[in-house]
Amino acid sequence: MKSTAHLPDTLALLTSLLAQKDRRTAEHCSRVMWYAGRIAYEMNLEESAIVVVRDASLLHDVGKVRVPDAILNHPGKLDDAWVELVRSHALHGEQILLRFPGRHMRDVAKLVGAHHERFDGTGYPRGLRGSGIPLGARIIAVSDAFDAMTARRPYRSGWSFGRAIEELMACAGTQFDPDVVATFISINDERIFRISS
Repeated sequence: MKSTAHLPDTLALLTSLLAQKDRRTAEHCSRVMWYAGRIAYEMNLEESAIVVVRDASLLHDVGKVRVPDAILNHPGKLDDAWVELVRSHALHGEQILLRFPGRHMRDVAKLVGAHHERFDGTGYPRGLRGSGIPLGARIIAVSDAFDAMTARRPYRSGWSFGRAIEELMACAGTQFDPDVVATFISINDERIFRISS
């Protein structure tokens, strides 16, 4: 599987920007890239498509650079207005990435903009549904959710691997693509346990 070395300067710039904004989010994006790359490989995507998925995973939260720190680091429940600001990061990320030339970055931007769409059509920002959501974005959605559930946060402990898997299964067909969830669960590799612990 190719690495992201084909766009080193662009990726380094954007990941550095995100890390300066929020180191925890940057680390999360690195883990999501690992999960999503494995899923894409197991789903037999073409190598070029796997690279797009990996790059989009690494940059899926880059739009959070436009979300105020006070909101990103708020330890409790967000009010509706703040939730909308956080949700705006998907479109912001897409817009940031579309400023870079080339088809590859356009493909990456498309996945970043769609990674919070839901399989049942109730996601955001466009309310895409089922196969209308790019497969790469459906892969990122599962990877993103799994890491969000299992990662430790200052205000809570991470869920166990088993509990997170149960949640993915419960939401397969509504929030998540069932085929992507099934593929994720089928990956029998101890590294997937270690990276989430």
